[in-house]
Amino acid sequence: MDKIAVVKNNLHELVVQTQDAEVLQKVEDYFRDLISGKDWWAAISAAEKDLIQKGTAEIENGQGIAHAEVRKQVDQLLHKN
Repeated sequence: MDKIAVVKNNLHELVVQTQDAEVLQKVEDYFRDLISGKDWWAAISAAEKDLIQKGTAEIENGQGIAHAEVRKQVDQLLHKN
């Protein structure tokens, strides 16, 4: 199976397994925006923009956590018995 077919199959499986209408609507909207070439920033909510801007400011102020550290912490949480 070629790469495109694998991705399509994976997406189809995720859609079929998802029962959350809000998630499905966001995925549909995002997919349509990608196809149309619409700027993703214009497609997100004001609350989402605010969170991105706050996160960016935190990183610029040295308050961020490195991706590797977050992965390490998540791995520790997920592998607890």
